[in-house]
Parts: sequence; C-alpha cells; structure tokens
Amino acid sequence: MKASIDMSAPKSYPHVHTNAKRMQMESERNFAIERENKILLGKMYNIMNAEPNFKTERTQVSSLNMSVRKQEYDKIARENQVSPKDTMIATPHLSCAECSPAWELG
Repeated sequence: MKASIDMSAPKSYPHVHTNAKRMQMESERNFAIERENKILLGKMYNIMNAEPNFKTERTQVSSLNMSVRKQEYDKIARENQVSPKDTMIATPHLSCAECSPAWELG
C-alpha cells in the first residue's frame, strides 16, 4: 500500500453552520419587544383619547379626622411660638470658666 494525502473537502454538517439556539433566542426577544410595543401603543392611545383632567369634575374627598389633625397642628404651632421665647429667657447651666480647664486637658 502506498501512502497518500486526502485532498478532498471535509464533510459539511448543516447543524454546525446554523446556530438554531441563537435564532430561537432572537425570535423570542423580538416577540417580547413587539408585545411591549403593542402595550405601550395602547397606553398612548388611551392617553391621547382620554378626556382632559381639567374638564372632568373632581369630587372633594375630605378626611374624617381633618378637624383633629388641624387642632393638633394648631397646638404644635402655638408650642413652637412659645419655645423661642423660653430659650431667650433661660439662663445657661454651664459657664466658660468651668469648661476651659476641661477643654485644655482634653
């Protein structure tokens, strides 16, 4: 037997040349994008064809405890008005003479 070199082209396998999984993933992604676009288009359509807010009549919804909340707010406001006056009148508990030796040591 005589040694020889095979010069013919190798066999071609179609499943190697096409990436089926990549094509499937691209198809699923495109389907998801189209679905989201349809949803967004529907929302935009509803917004454009909706009655403007300034034309619709709004009903006033009042809180059941609004009077109690207002009373508490007024009470806090009165306390806050008194508070600055008290701080101006109050005398300090510490003096600079007492604090300076401790400050120099620290």
